[in-house]
Amino acid sequence: MSTTTNATIVESTIVSSEMPGSSALADMQAQFEAASATPKATVRVTRTRKAAAPATLAGIVINYVRNANILDSERKTHVFAINAAGTITKPSLLNQLRNRSTPWASNYRAAADKGTLKLGLVLPCSAHAPQHLLLSVVVQQHVTTKADMAAIAKGMNSIVKSFAAMDMQSFAFAKLGCGQGDADWEEVGPIMARALGSLPAGTQVAIHIGRYDAEFQPQYAKDGSVKGTTRIAGPERIVEAVLPE
Repeated sequence: MSTTTNATIVESTIVSSEMPGSSALADMQAQFEAASATPKATVRVTRTRKAAAPATLAGIVINYVRNANILDSERKTHVFAINAAGTITKPSLLNQLRNRSTPWASNYRAAADKGTLKLGLVLPCSAHAPQHLLLSVVVQQHVTTKADMAAIAKGMNSIVKSFAAMDMQSFAFAKLGCGQGDADWEEVGPIMARALGSLPAGTQVAIHIGRYDAEFQPQYAKDGSVKGTTRIAGPERIVEAVLPE
């Protein structure tokens, strides 16, 4: 991945931990900041029960992956949620990542100790495979607090606006804030789909969801702009009745 060392530093939306030997992360931060410096659009969420609109030249179709670990995805950029306190609990996706012997855990802890992790910010780090990039979105103040919807929207907008400059190519997303953040996927899903709808046509995007979760796709206006989201119901949960003998 190429880096730019002379990018103008603006108000941070993505931060690095500034650990010794982290010049690559600092360059990555500068690129994100320059790419996401324009004012962020307000995320407006609409929900319908209509079938998903067919793919058009103006937009993307999100691929939903059920019951699979995003860390095993072959897509280039893996995106998941973190808390500002730097807490990693067991079991969790963050604990799995720490156990894979990546620099991510030490970078995350250092950034939390410095107090640089604010709601909506994104922490970039190299992944367990050289061709991968990890983006951690701060959606909670602490592991015991509820995920903040505005923080999720802010982080999503920042990532989408930085897409071209960082050559991300493809994404694997977790359900941001829906694990330890206790957020409702019915609220988070449309926010994520609405933001992802602004990516260039043909971008490979996957969101890893649960077995029975609904799917959300961006809706496009005739001019190619994103006008809302469409909800597709997930597979029905089958409950077997226990009959008396």
